[in-house]
Amino acid sequence: MEEILPGFHHWSVFDERLARRVHSFYVEPAGALIDPTVPEEGLGVFDGFGVRPQQALLTNHTHYRDADRYRDAFDVLIRVPALGLAHLADQAGAMKYEFGDEVAYGVTAVEMGQILEEETAFWVSHGEGAVAFGDVLTHPGDGPIGFPPDPDIGAHPDRRRRALKERFRALLLRDFDALLFDHGEPVPNEGRERLRRFVEEPVEYPEFGPYE
Repeated sequence: MEEILPGFHHWSVFDERLARRVHSFYVEPAGALIDPTVPEEGLGVFDGFGVRPQQALLTNHTHYRDADRYRDAFDVLIRVPALGLAHLADQAGAMKYEFGDEVAYGVTAVEMGQILEEETAFWVSHGEGAVAFGDVLTHPGDGPIGFPPDPDIGAHPDRRRRALKERFRALLLRDFDALLFDHGEPVPNEGRERLRRFVEEPVEYPEFGPYE
């Protein structure tokens, strides 16, 4: 686990089902886990924080991951998009949220949709601000921001990408500096400018990026 910004903690683990690493975050000022897995150091790492986890926020229901282990250890609430809650009806502690809700202190749910109808990003107002993405954007290693491959996007991928670009354009009206990705490395600084360039100035593919 690493603190990428004051109060913003990041870690990744290997997901055998996906055969790749997936990323999770803890926004300490909000007591909010985002799409949480258990870090390699174990749950005891959270004992050293001033604020212990209070909620596990899911960008979509498929990112339930290790949320139940946090529920059992810290009695966290598991917050799920309303459109995905039915998929987790048998999970104790799962509660719905709606797009636009402040799902934790300083954390707002922003509608993304497209890949899944319920797909959500979280705008975090703490510090210089951040946006956390689930499945709609990737950032492998030190490479460019990009969309997932077509099989992961689903039917009519170009139409879905166009719709997502408009969602990203609306995000640019908010204040933030960092980008957090479930599928890729975080961008701690100048993330808003990088997202703007992805939306407005793609190079490799005229409509869809990547831009670098």
